[in-house]
Amino acid sequence: MQERFSRWNEWLARRMFLLVLLALGLGFSVKLPAGPAVKGAVIGLFAYMTFVTSIGISFRQFFRVLSRPWVPLWVLVLVHVVTPLVAWGAGQLFYPDDAQLRLGYLIGASIPIGVTSII
Repeated sequence: MQERFSRWNEWLARRMFLLVLLALGLGFSVKLPAGPAVKGAVIGLFAYMTFVTSIGISFRQFFRVLSRPWVPLWVLVLVHVVTPLVAWGAGQLFYPDDAQLRLGYLIGASIPIGVTSII
């Protein structure tokens, strides 16, 4: 199963530019209903995308790290749970009635983490 995920990851990595263009085109041309489920899905998918991008390791390396998982798990919890929660809390504190601005705080806290972990 790990080998299948590795092959799928390599396939996606080779075609990522086209997939991003396709997703952008679909995003601009297909109108989605603006409901709470769609908003939740967008936030969840963005969180997943940020998490996967920031890991930047192969499945084999990931499973090797799992033999001693405490340090990476704490780092992942701090980076992907605590920091976004602090950003969301700051957004709630300063802008309680503006969901888009709170999401901006969340994105603002998440993007530098993803970028620096890739570097």
